[in-house]
Amino acid sequence: MRKLSLGWIFFALIGVFCLVIAHDYGISYDEPIRWSGGDRKLGYYAHLFGFTDNPDAMQVRRDLYPGFFDLNLAWVRKLSPASDWGTGRVFNLFFGLLGVVATGLLAQQIRKGAGWWAGAFLLLYPGWFGHMFINPKDIPFATMYTFSLAALLHFLKKDDGRFLSRPLLLFSVVAGLTAATRVPGLIFFVYLAMVMVAGLLLRAEKDPGGPAIPPLSAWLREAGRGLLAVGIGFAVLLPWWPYLHSNPFGHTAAAIGSVTHFEWEFPVFFWGEYIPAQDLPFSYLPTWFLFTTPLALMVAALLGGFFALKTLRTMPTDNLRENIRENLPVIVGLFAIIFPVVFILVLNSTLYNGLRHVLFIIAPGIALIAAGWTAWWQKGWPSLKPLNARLAAGALLLAYAPVLATMVRLHPYQYTYFNELAGGVGNASHQFETEYWGTSYREGIGLLVDWLDAHNAEGDVIVNMEHPTWLVRHFIPRDRPYRIHLVRSQGEPAHFFIANTVWHTHTWWAGEVIATVEREGAVFCVVRDRRHLVGEQRAMFYGFED
Repeated sequence: MRKLSLGWIFFALIGVFCLVIAHDYGISYDEPIRWSGGDRKLGYYAHLFGFTDNPDAMQVRRDLYPGFFDLNLAWVRKLSPASDWGTGRVFNLFFGLLGVVATGLLAQQIRKGAGWWAGAFLLLYPGWFGHMFINPKDIPFATMYTFSLAALLHFLKKDDGRFLSRPLLLFSVVAGLTAATRVPGLIFFVYLAMVMVAGLLLRAEKDPGGPAIPPLSAWLREAGRGLLAVGIGFAVLLPWWPYLHSNPFGHTAAAIGSVTHFEWEFPVFFWGEYIPAQDLPFSYLPTWFLFTTPLALMVAALLGGFFALKTLRTMPTDNLRENIRENLPVIVGLFAIIFPVVFILVLNSTLYNGLRHVLFIIAPGIALIAAGWTAWWQKGWPSLKPLNARLAAGALLLAYAPVLATMVRLHPYQYTYFNELAGGVGNASHQFETEYWGTSYREGIGLLVDWLDAHNAEGDVIVNMEHPTWLVRHFIPRDRPYRIHLVRSQGEPAHFFIANTVWHTHTWWAGEVIATVEREGAVFCVVRDRRHLVGEQRAMFYGFED
């Protein structure tokens, strides 16, 4: 109980720390889009229940995106005294920290004592830590995906066979909320069916003289339970997704189809070249996993994997069913991690921005690593006494010191982290995408404001950018003797140009570089002075060249 209390106190302190630093992060590309999506869904319900008279609000039923995150955020934004940016930042962080809790719960389902390790590993995973402040699409889904997997393992271990048991009800609700966050969450009802089939087969032949295959009545009963779970899940899902209201079954199929054939028209920077997203090589995801995973986590994974292999080698083979039954949580967890990746690769689904689209398997993967690591230092070596086990754990945390130091130096761009195998983010920035969310625009406009203050600027200042102006608009001061006007793709009349380095946008318009946002040798954002340029010098140099 004392360890549990200390753990939660430490987690609460981490949460307070994250709230303090949340103000340092800029706005990402998708945040205002999600704010708008939530507002449209909120307007739909306001019209539906007669609070407003706006027939156009019904158009939201064409929106394929579920609203568990967006609609909740819209409600919170209406009530919050803070700005949309500040409210969105805290709400996103809330889901990110919930993901840490979900990862701990999942790890505990797999191995007792692994929960706190899993939470620590996830918080020290730079990709997760950085995204949980700014990513309103992938972090909420990753959190709910992890909760659903934990609920599925809870059902696997605790289901008492009643037609609607508490574990089945819990899973149905959580899986419904996961699908209400992102369409791929529907896959959990397929996972449930697989677990039910496995459970039926494993329960067969408990009595050596019993049937090898369960009777038809047992199959029909489990099918009924599965359909009930799907029904509950869809009942939970429907309020958050107006798109289904006019045609639940047809629109569900259409939404699934849109996810599997998502189009992205821009190139992806990979190994120093710009490649169409549809033509990325098979090595894209493995390369990003290899170069963005902390080496200390790789070591923990290797030690846990070594112990797992050692356990399998010593496991008796005369009772295969019992062995499978004992290790089924690990098997299900591995399947929920591997299957989506295989599915993506087989369908040649569109990928970009590194591991963004598979972020939902990071937390379950870390839960499995934490379970394997815990098993290794608890039982892997009988000669390890409790003191030596603590020393082993301390050595692993010490190995994380360089990762933590790099995260501090990268702040607030932790998600751009690359490990030592990639030569750090400075070297990797010449080969791969780094600050692709656009959050560095906040720091960039701050540097321009400092420059204008230092040069006693007055009057109108026109600033051009090639990305959405909302990335900067929220951070323009209103109490200066000059007024900053933002324009997009209008370099000719602009006095200044600001751009991050995605697609080498910072090279599209000429001008003297007066400020840069840099971390660890990587340039994230550039500010150029264009006032002295004349004639053709003010023309656009469009392209993806370095």
